[in-house]
Amino acid sequence: MSIYVKQAGTWYEIPPPPVVKPELPGLGGWADISDTPTSTYTDTAGAKWNVWTFTAVGSHSLTITKEGLIDILICSGGGGATASDAGQGGRVMDGVRPVPGGALPIVVGHTGTGQVNGMSGASSIGSVVAGPVAFGAGGAINMDEGYTSMITGTPLVVGSRFFADPAKRAVYGLGATPSTSATAGVVIVRRPA
Repeated sequence: MSIYVKQAGTWYEIPPPPVVKPELPGLGGWADISDTPTSTYTDTAGAKWNVWTFTAVGSHSLTITKEGLIDILICSGGGGATASDAGQGGRVMDGVRPVPGGALPIVVGHTGTGQVNGMSGASSIGSVVAGPVAFGAGGAINMDEGYTSMITGTPLVVGSRFFADPAKRAVYGLGATPSTSATAGVVIVRRPA
């Protein structure tokens, strides 16, 4: 909505101020992304967010038209099971990160499968990598119950072993059991809308 003022008998339009994305104190402003968001939501504080979710195993990219900050969640694929033991949940990385302008490379990691090829695939965004996990329980990397994130606006569990309780079972980065399959990783990016 514009405002008009009258000066010396002539009306002049005062345009509204430009919309400015908030900055994070000490960190700077948010990156601009030209790709269409996968989803949007408004959080409990009233802030609106654009979300980009990558779930297909393999390589992708996100077009950054202005360098700045993005909020990320990365989970590698879940580990395969042995004949007697569950695979590990995927590794998880999250937080606000600076990114340069240009095509930002993204990789979604594959699942581990069984005893022969139990190592899962790493997931990454730029230089931030959530590394692969091995099959079986030895040297578990993540907590069994995984990690719950609100990056998409609703609780999302990633990087857990298999649980009978669906509320504790990872959607992405689920470790396999001898009778159930692991799930692939995920990369999720958000910024204020």
